[in-house]
Amino acid sequence: MSLRQSVTYLVQARRRGFGSLCISGGEPTTHPHILQVVAAGRRLGFSVIRILSNGFRLAEPDFAGRLARAGLNSVMLSLHSHLPEMQDKLMGVPGAYEKCMKAIVNLSGLRIPLRISCVINRLNYRQLPEIARLLIRLRQRGVRAYSYTYSVYEGQMWKNRELFVPLSEVVPYLNRAMEIFERQRAPLPYLRLIPYCFVPRYVSCVGMDEYTRAVDVTGIERNSWDAVSETRSKPEACRRCVYYARCPGLETSYLSLWGSGEIKPLARFSLLADAPERPMEVL
Repeated sequence: MSLRQSVTYLVQARRRGFGSLCISGGEPTTHPHILQVVAAGRRLGFSVIRILSNGFRLAEPDFAGRLARAGLNSVMLSLHSHLPEMQDKLMGVPGAYEKCMKAIVNLSGLRIPLRISCVINRLNYRQLPEIARLLIRLRQRGVRAYSYTYSVYEGQMWKNRELFVPLSEVVPYLNRAMEIFERQRAPLPYLRLIPYCFVPRYVSCVGMDEYTRAVDVTGIERNSWDAVSETRSKPEACRRCVYYARCPGLETSYLSLWGSGEIKPLARFSLLADAPERPMEVL
């Protein structure tokens, strides 16, 4: 996409009332016009200008500084393991872990709010408690929030479906990780694409019922519920769950692989009194 096209889309988005700009990819920092797009976002008055990145180029102090001066004020980095060799393997690039750590240092020095995204897969799900300890330590380096995201069963991930793992295997390790955040009195992570019934104690952290209005670069406007629901289904058992109307269910491709036997409908809503006292921070 040319710079002219990018700026045109930003102008149209502002005219339609959108105030936050999220730039993803691929890897947005490799785009030849990324600095100009960020600067255009600031000129147009977007209050949040966020990049979703692997952190490779943000490990370069000069480049990170240029982005900050252009108007970047929020970053989400991909960090999938506390082990350098596992992060490198999952990212497919030697030195990926080191570059992510350098990016965190650079962005922290620039006072740019940071959020970490950890995608759960077969290679790292047993590491979730150790990853939790790392995320807590990284708060001292400027990381304000974090999320555990369950794998999406489509696109590139479907091509690498040997990395898939059923949620019933993930949950024991995820619960242990959440307990570590609680014991350390740290903000709890955001749990993305994990249905309520798998984490009944942490439903306040589940990100399944966001109604975020968004417009993509093609000009199509829709809310995040529609985007999540397009590839998902609700088995018959879901009808007995009190969260039926709020939960989009499981991905159809997930159900084709693992079936619906893991689903345990919840009989009551989690009241605020039942929810964890320290919900995750939101950037």
